[in-house]
Amino acid sequence: MTIQLSPQLEAALVNEATRRGTTPEVLAAQLIESQLPAAESRPANQSGSASCGNELDAWWKDHLQEVERASADAKGPTNLSQNTGRRFAELLQEQRRQGRL
Repeated sequence: MTIQLSPQLEAALVNEATRRGTTPEVLAAQLIESQLPAAESRPANQSGSASCGNELDAWWKDHLQEVERASADAKGPTNLSQNTGRRFAELLQEQRRQGRL
């Protein structure tokens, strides 16, 4: 199915999707689905996207739980990408104090 949007509506959809961290296509499908009757009241052959969405949600939840478990079990720091600029500057200062820089 193809839906024609005005340039203004398309720009608004792209901006909102970017803000939410998703694609315009996914956001459009979510917005349309939120305005339709519940999946239980639709004929069986039309509820595929809802079940696919539920399966995707379940997959992400399982995946994120696994990542959290792995982080909790990890030895050493798990936040290596946080405060990298500050930590690098501290490392340089320490090396300078030790005469290695």
